[in-house]
Amino acid sequence: MEDFPSWERGNRVEYPALRGSKQADVAIIGGGLTGLSLAAMLAGNGLRVILLEDRRLACGASWACTGKVTAQLGSIYRTVADSAGIACAQSYARMAISAVREVEDTCRRLNLDCALRRQDTYLFARCEADVPALEAVFQLEKELGLPVLRSSD
Repeated sequence: MEDFPSWERGNRVEYPALRGSKQADVAIIGGGLTGLSLAAMLAGNGLRVILLEDRRLACGASWACTGKVTAQLGSIYRTVADSAGIACAQSYARMAISAVREVEDTCRRLNLDCALRRQDTYLFARCEADVPALEAVFQLEKELGLPVLRSSD
């Protein structure tokens, strides 16, 4: 197994260990996707940020991700709707849409070279037996206000 994702090979930057005392408005512990995003957002708003990571940036769960940012979370909305109600699932969907927009806005505002681009998501059935489950996901995401369409719509 490689120690860095193939889609990022050659782009790894090493940072020095923190030595001595430093002044900052905010200290963030953890340099994964969440910590890095928060650091960029806060720094972009003028705060002095120190990011602390014990290994390398984006090394844990962030290392194994595809880099995709989406509000289309598949069966997760069904789980939320079934356990907490449709209103809670709608709130979750609104927050997910807002988070995607915030990532887009932050990348633009900070002029980050992050290869950000919008891409339609296509769900397809591998066999006829998959169709009812995909239809249920589509109907729920539509009910929750996500921007989903059928290819025939």
